Amino acid sequence: MKKSLSSIFSIVILVFTATQDCSVKDWDYEQNPKLTYDLNHLDLDMTIDPVNETVKGVATYSISAKIPAQTEVILHAAALEIDAVTFDGNEKEFLVSGDSLIIDLADTLSMTNESELAITWQGRSIYGTHKDRFGTMWSSLNPKSQRHWLPVYDHPRVAFSVDADITIPANLDVVFNGNLVSDQVTSTETKTVSWKVDTAIPATGLNFAVGKFESSEAQSGINKVRVFGETGVVTGDEIQEILSEAIRSKRVLENELSFEYPWEALNVVILEDNFWDEKADAAGVIYLAKNRGALTTQLQRGLVAQWFGQYQRTENVTYQYEVFELIRKSAFNISGFESKEIGNSDSLFSLSKWNELSRCCEIEDPFLKNNIEQSLAGLIRKESGVVSGSFYKDHWYEQTGIPFHLIDFEADKEPETPDNQKLVYGLDLEYDEINSTIIAYFTSVSGSGEDLQSLNVTVFTFNDSTTSEVTFTGGRDSAKIDVPATVENVRFSSGSTDIAEIGFGRFPVMFLLAQLRSSNVEDRRLAASLLSYHTDNPDLQLALKDALNAETDVQTKANLLSTLGAFTAGATGTEIQFMQEVNSDHEEIQIAALKALANYKEDENVPGVIQQKMERTSSDEVFKVAKTSFLEVADLPRKISATRRLIQIDTTGARSLSLLKEIISTDTTTQSQQIAEELISFEFPYSTRIGALDLLLEHVEDGDYWGSKIVELSSDFDPRIRSKVLEGLKFLSETDAENIAEAVLLSEFDLRVLNGESD
Repeated sequence: MKKSLSSIFSIVILVFTATQDCSVKDWDYEQNPKLTYDLNHLDLDMTIDPVNETVKGVATYSISAKIPAQTEVILHAAALEIDAVTFDGNEKEFLVSGDSLIIDLADTLSMTNESELAITWQGRSIYGTHKDRFGTMWSSLNPKSQRHWLPVYDHPRVAFSVDADITIPANLDVVFNGNLVSDQVTSTETKTVSWKVDTAIPATGLNFAVGKFESSEAQSGINKVRVFGETGVVTGDEIQEILSEAIRSKRVLENELSFEYPWEALNVVILEDNFWDEKADAAGVIYLAKNRGALTTQLQRGLVAQWFGQYQRTENVTYQYEVFELIRKSAFNISGFESKEIGNSDSLFSLSKWNELSRCCEIEDPFLKNNIEQSLAGLIRKESGVVSGSFYKDHWYEQTGIPFHLIDFEADKEPETPDNQKLVYGLDLEYDEINSTIIAYFTSVSGSGEDLQSLNVTVFTFNDSTTSEVTFTGGRDSAKIDVPATVENVRFSSGSTDIAEIGFGRFPVMFLLAQLRSSNVEDRRLAASLLSYHTDNPDLQLALKDALNAETDVQTKANLLSTLGAFTAGATGTEIQFMQEVNSDHEEIQIAALKALANYKEDENVPGVIQQKMERTSSDEVFKVAKTSFLEVADLPRKISATRRLIQIDTTGARSLSLLKEIISTDTTTQSQQIAEELISFEFPYSTRIGALDLLLEHVEDGDYWGSKIVELSSDFDPRIRSKVLEGLKFLSETDAENIAEAVLLSEFDLRVLNGESD
């Protein structure tokens, strides 16, 4: 029996919170923690192995006491293996408890002189670091993630300068905070890259990325700006565009805020996906996710966050989303940046807030809106480091007397009129040759039809034309138009009614054939389409073929081909022309031919022709049409075979997945399930993996299968996959579900996974 997933999670979370460090329960940092010493500098000697997803090294902190008689130091080290701790060169005893590293100094910590505290560690964490299908490995930007790859006091109140020597595979690159100092090959397999940060940065702003990058750099004032693009994800031109925009936007923000960029360097990293990280910024580092689109907007949000989020930061993470997104939008307004929505298919809370502000919801009161926007320059000079949870709200209240929770935002923009409510009329035409009259029949397809409508109609003869107005209203109406006996065809155009709101139907054949000879290409295109209403006149096929041979306009030829397909309707022996046109140089003609081939269900050659087009086309639109026709003419074994074949051709798996969605419900074998299993593998992007997982959750109900699958994917690098697969618990018995969930979640640190959140 299927069970409520939430009920299973409620039991497991109770077990979890009883055995796991409670500091993991939320993302907010401890308010004003006991911190009786200063970490002034970090010498970091670190080795990163993306193949084995490990980070190891020695972190040496220059430390001094704030108050006397300090004999103990506590750092954070979540799921890290601590190999040794030394204090001024002498080994010290230590204890790891939960995510805390407790170090007994024996001697007191000096208040006047710095000592060196060195921790040797190693670790592998799917919460602290990410790794994508290209082999790129980077540290998570989510709160409390630094402690999962580095022993550190992981809190926004701790800041220090850094000298980092990072050893990586020789064929890769590494990005870190600050400035690149040197890049030296140390062996045939490794190299050591040195980075330097002289201006103290918050411990929560530490970050690294290792992978194959294309890069470009330039100087912006006293700051070096570098852009690193993941190879195979962005082009050199895109990297250059982002570099130019980064320099321009940085300069604009400096001018508007009257405050210099707060860090020594700006490093921008462009990846395919950011793996559900709520934050996209570290201290002097910005991450852009190609799959989310709006790269310039992502860049500019990250730039604003360097002032409001890094230079000024809070201990309350939830507060950051509420206030910092408003600050970002206000900074965009004063800087003249365009606020675009950013792709958020995985429902990041921060992006939901941003998209809401971008889509609508400016502050309603112009004075209050202007006050907040103009306050930013003063606020950034007022304090640095950690600011209180009410710092911004209190300032705005002092200026306006309006509490933050009473700020009114504009209502969401009115949604577009649904298609079924838009004004659309159908128009059919009848020619009374005896009385030299045209009768236009108007039928309301959607919309109220209450208002009076009008169109202009031009009547063409051999050597003349006249234009008049025709009016109509209501659900059904007709209008008579007197025409000369020598009329050849007519053309309708916009009057008070947009011609785009008119759907043309059956017109007299003689008019349409005359239109096919018109010098006006739009007339020919329309006539070529409307002849499809006359399939009861088989003699027109010859005229259509003649017109196809004579026509030079691609869209008109495509429309003629579509109409010819309606005439032939899959008749044996008529498929050759369509099979040939599938390989036309023009997409419009390919699409028309593919649509026509959907009628040839009995021809054994047609499925192969369409499948070949699916495999070879680079056009998503052509593929979509080809897929639709293929599903009409191919049998199930061929559909399954084509789906497997597409996996080998399309490295994203998106096309294979789109075909799999259409066939999995009719496949009584396990072949579709096996294909979905393959598409879940880590070599495919998130959109494909989550789509395949959704299909399995919809079509596979075997408890044993899901028990194994949950355990298998519990170590996946993508937290969205780890979260989604837990929906399979509903197929297990209550006891099995609780046992598996408990075992899996005890090693899980992502709160969204723990809370059962998924798309």
